[in-house]
Amino acid sequence: MAGIWQVFGGSDELVLSVCKDELPGLSMPSKLARFMSSLKHDEVSLIATESVAKGFQAMVEDNSFCNRARLLCHKSQIAKIDGRVKFYYKRGKLLDIVQDGLVTGNCGKTALREEVEGMQLHSNVFRVKEINTVRQKLLFPDFHDSRVAGNVSFLPHKIAQNVPFNSQQLMSLVEALHILPTGSDLLIKLMVIALEMCEAPPSSIETKSCVISLESMAKFVYSVLDGSTHNVGLVDDIVSTTKLSNHVVTVKGAKLISPSSVKHVACHNLLFPFRVYYCHYVKSTNMYLVSLKNEKSGVEQSVVAECHMDTKPYPP
Repeated sequence: MAGIWQVFGGSDELVLSVCKDELPGLSMPSKLARFMSSLKHDEVSLIATESVAKGFQAMVEDNSFCNRARLLCHKSQIAKIDGRVKFYYKRGKLLDIVQDGLVTGNCGKTALREEVEGMQLHSNVFRVKEINTVRQKLLFPDFHDSRVAGNVSFLPHKIAQNVPFNSQQLMSLVEALHILPTGSDLLIKLMVIALEMCEAPPSSIETKSCVISLESMAKFVYSVLDGSTHNVGLVDDIVSTTKLSNHVVTVKGAKLISPSSVKHVACHNLLFPFRVYYCHYVKSTNMYLVSLKNEKSGVEQSVVAECHMDTKPYPP
């Protein structure tokens, strides 16, 4: 198999194909299609032409652009952002940050404490031995997007090419999108964090790119696969894990579906006014399909687990 393309999007395990030239024969799943821009073709062409001639500010001269493009700019939507804990690696350090609608590790701080007392459980990071051990109990995290994060769309590629997506022009971007400074502190902080993640150098075993359009994502995957797009596999987990979230689950079994010898790309969504994915290929990574059972409800589901077999670049 030449490669596996997997996109992690909060509650969704997404797979996608948007550029037939780069990834022929693959179709776009419905879950990803809902992130496509709602702007009409003629409007996209006009805005793209104007932005080349007059700069990015010309794209959003009126504040209705955000609503038409389904972006996160309006104060009523920004006010709904809720703070959760999200972890990520940056310059070799594991940091706790405030994030919206992504992986949360706070489930052990709830009434579940009584249920998990005396058990060695992890809420975000698991060891290979744990997911491969039948009857092993785990505390399953909440991977779901908030409603706000789930409604943000990609920018059309023609427009995205002219967007100043960098930390030096952050405040220009905030101003151009008509984001009011008052009441937008958390959103702006998340934008800073996203840009820091995207601009930080990759680890020694990582190839990375932050993408703000579907076409850019497809091109990155194509480059990781070295231009080999024949026999590309897709990993598509369309089942919601809501019934497992914040519950103790038992491992019923695990199956290796992609060894580290097979290249695959994982993309993690970052909260931003438009849809942004942190996409990377990490060497020495195995992919498993793990069958889990919610001990309280009896619900059984299979989920995808990415296991980094070489952890030397990361904190202990």
